[in-house]
Amino acid sequence: MDRADIRGIVEATYPDENDYTLRNWTSQLFCFRHKIAVGDLVVLPRMNGQYAIGHITGEYAYRSDTEDGMRHIRSVDWSRTEVPRETFRPDLLQSLGSLLTVFELRRFDAAQRLALVAEGSDDPGRPDDGEPGASLTGRRVLIERARDHDSDTQEPVTLTVRRLLELWGAERRDRATVARIRRDLDEAGLLSVPPFTEGTQDSVIALIVAGAEPDEDGPSQLSRIARSAVTEAPSETTPVSRADGVDSAELSGAAGRLRSGARRRELPTTTYRPTRCASTRAPASTS
Repeated sequence: MDRADIRGIVEATYPDENDYTLRNWTSQLFCFRHKIAVGDLVVLPRMNGQYAIGHITGEYAYRSDTEDGMRHIRSVDWSRTEVPRETFRPDLLQSLGSLLTVFELRRFDAAQRLALVAEGSDDPGRPDDGEPGASLTGRRVLIERARDHDSDTQEPVTLTVRRLLELWGAERRDRATVARIRRDLDEAGLLSVPPFTEGTQDSVIALIVAGAEPDEDGPSQLSRIARSAVTEAPSETTPVSRADGVDSAELSGAAGRLRSGARRRELPTTTYRPTRCASTRAPASTS
């Protein structure tokens, strides 16, 4: 069964859906059936906020003897089924928050890092690394280095917006996070230039002492730029995760909940209730 066959079944079952939705559902089903390969690492978010990690051990199968909505099967050898969110560094955790039902994790050396977590380790983070701020071990270190900076002889402390958020235990620049970081920087007498509320999470910012480098207009130019930033935080919303519990060696319904009231077909569909799973190619060192 190819992509066109799956699309035909989805269209026949959901004749009133728009083209975007039909393409999306078709793609998720196609990936679940054909693209996920035996040996791949798979990560499944659970309803209790934890994650399950394992390896795919079987091809796609349809089981008519299981309950409705749990009939599309990929068997999995689960290595861990109760991995706390705190195990993952924010960059990987953010990738796991995709709104897609089935997707491949490719960025940030995800396969190697997930393989280590599957073996019982914590996420070691990106190997980077030349990412600005990667060597900063905590907020206190960041603030001390920024305040001790000698503007005459040293470059200011720089880091990415992503690293700044990580140091504050955050993933996104929501209103509460922005307010908390601003309060802490204000108390330390520091400013972000450019403002950390601007740009992407890969943007590089510098932390300087407020009022440093005064010019003839009074406050330093950098201070004025930072203070003139738009005060509203960017709208970065956190997607709500919905997933089934894992209580067997089966990844049941991970391509979407498909309820069938008709006779058995290879890909029966009536009601779509999505859950999510992330797949990534297992590293070469993983058997």
